[in-house]
Amino acid sequence: MSRRTKAKLREVIHGIASSSIIVAAIYLGGCAVHPLPDDYSGVTGRHIARQIRCETREAVIDSVLGYLTDERNKGAHQVDEHSRNLGNKYKEALKTDPGAMRSFRPDKLTGVAQKVVDLIWRTGIAYNYNLEMTETNNNDGSLNLINIFPKSSRSLGFGAKLDLQRQNTRIFTITDTFGVLASNTDPDYCNYGYQIKDKNIIYPITGRIGIDEVIHEFTAMALFDNLSGKDGDDPSSPKGPSQMAEQLEFTTTIDVSIAPKVTFTPIGRGLHVADASLSEESIRKDLHKLTLGLYVPSNAPLAAIRGGILHDLGTPAVNALASAPVRTPGEEGALAIVNQALLLKLFQFRAQVVQP
Repeated sequence: MSRRTKAKLREVIHGIASSSIIVAAIYLGGCAVHPLPDDYSGVTGRHIARQIRCETREAVIDSVLGYLTDERNKGAHQVDEHSRNLGNKYKEALKTDPGAMRSFRPDKLTGVAQKVVDLIWRTGIAYNYNLEMTETNNNDGSLNLINIFPKSSRSLGFGAKLDLQRQNTRIFTITDTFGVLASNTDPDYCNYGYQIKDKNIIYPITGRIGIDEVIHEFTAMALFDNLSGKDGDDPSSPKGPSQMAEQLEFTTTIDVSIAPKVTFTPIGRGLHVADASLSEESIRKDLHKLTLGLYVPSNAPLAAIRGGILHDLGTPAVNALASAPVRTPGEEGALAIVNQALLLKLFQFRAQVVQP
């Protein structure tokens, strides 16, 4: 290869390399070095947690007032006339005053209704969030040169690749009691940008996720379907620790790619660029996990709940996978249920891995 040809080759490669660096810099400039929940969904982790708490609050209020005002409960679950009228009063008040429930207390009710609602009020709920964000950027470039001679031609190909991946996992746990959510929460807490939205198909955890169905099902099973007690038991006096766990997983993957290619028609002899291409692919994967624990407090020792699943698996004591400050027995029990669910998931995964 002559000096002139070599010089021409260096010039072409330098030009293509410079262009590729500029394009890559522009492309990568929009990528996240530290992936966050709101990069694509537009909703922060704090906003997600707050919105789910507000959805839970709404579900608790609907469950309590629904129980008090349902005509079928006048005989089946002994909601007396006074308690029913009080339920209707608060149901009407909420239509014009979002803060009406701040004055509601179970001790305003009478009879069995007072005992049932008091249990609901003391029920604990724990939310464990695991928000995993992964961003991948694959960049490939190719350059083909052709050197035309009088009776033949030679080609020379170059390729380059730059693959990047960043990952972030954000984990946190929050606990509540139904009563605090329903009556001690400032009405403005769920307003000013935190109103409960409709379902979001693309990023489900940023919209309404169906907490109302979970709360309604749990209260019905725990208090009226004898989830822990025996048939015929008074629903206001469960015989065991009524508890339930719910694990939700939402996966959203966005895959965008571009692959431009330029083909040149060489004229005359010497070294020419035959074609050049640049393929770029950006993949964003969001895996959002929410584990809910619900617990109706009773006289049963919490130690039995904490160690039950580990004892069944024949496993020694393990530190809790989720932790949060708790203020009531209901919250403590709900947190224990979350840890049980997380441990069961962990041991199920390990069992799959070690299978021959």
